[in-house]
Amino acid sequence: MFWNRLAKWIALALVLFCSWRAITALASINMNRSSGLTGDAITVVAALGECILWGFCAALIFVVAFLPDLADKLVGELLLPRKYRKRPAPLLSPVQGMISMGRFDEARRRFAALAAEEPGCALIYSEWLRMELEECHDPAAAIRVAQDCFDGEERELSPEYYRMLRLWHALALRGDGDPEAVRQAIRRELTQHRRIYSRHERQELERLLS
Repeated sequence: MFWNRLAKWIALALVLFCSWRAITALASINMNRSSGLTGDAITVVAALGECILWGFCAALIFVVAFLPDLADKLVGELLLPRKYRKRPAPLLSPVQGMISMGRFDEARRRFAALAAEEPGCALIYSEWLRMELEECHDPAAAIRVAQDCFDGEERELSPEYYRMLRLWHALALRGDGDPEAVRQAIRRELTQHRRIYSRHERQELERLLS
């Protein structure tokens, strides 16, 4: 907590310093005009450029220090754009009907077929995992679904990945799976698929590893 506060104060001091330099650069142009010194165009452009540069630095430090979620999103979208779903989500009402009628084997086959058609679709695996856990009361089967999901390379922007990792971790802690397997999956997600998780989700997943 102390170091976070200290970093905030240092960032605030830097913002004020950069803002002062920007204002000083801008004021130098007005002072030259008021004193009758015309100066050449290069001098004016240089002063204006200096003003813009210091202003940009002040804004950047402010965003990074005081708006970390916004900074994280902006940097991520520019450097590592997230993958949004381009096609409509798969139709799950037929398989949900199978589940409601207790036709779980048919539902499993349908889930498997959908997962093969739409690799990386988090909703398919999330609903499949929910069926195994809540309807079939089979934690081992639910963990196998999670493993199949996170063994794949395809990802899309969805909160379901985070929820499945948290659920898998909870199952492993209570003895229904291998804790090391889920930790390895979390590490892999945080390194290879980091951008599909929000800053808050990444922090929570990192806490699960500690």
